[in-house]
Amino acid sequence: MISAVILKDEKIKIAQRHLIPKQIDENGLTKTEVSLDKAAISELVRSYTRESGVRNLEREFANVLRKVARDMVEKTIKKIRVTKAKVLDYLGAPRFYSELAERTTKPGVVTGLAWTAAGGDILFIESSKMKGKGNLTLTDNWGM
Repeated sequence: MISAVILKDEKIKIAQRHLIPKQIDENGLTKTEVSLDKAAISELVRSYTRESGVRNLEREFANVLRKVARDMVEKTIKKIRVTKAKVLDYLGAPRFYSELAERTTKPGVVTGLAWTAAGGDILFIESSKMKGKGNLTLTDNWGM
């Protein structure tokens, strides 16, 4: 079984070796004008993409580097260092959160598993106690 950590590390290496240099070139920038922190790359991999490949990852790097190019022109900046904070600024709120952050043992919360096109996901299901007739009411159709 392939670990998510291995996938993340491999995606970071692919981004550093291939995706970032390609997008720097395609957006009319040079390596001396722009640099990306490892924390910024890791944030982009972890919080903005969730796929087994790197197609969407390349799109997100393209989004960031287009905004870098725009900032350089509009603000007449000669060099930009893209940090984790700048990634958040350029791309907005993270699209995905680590399920570890949600793994708390709270009454009424259980963990479920779902099959997705990206392989699978962990779901956190909340329940509450209510007065009623003793019937079970489902409020969502998972996977149907």
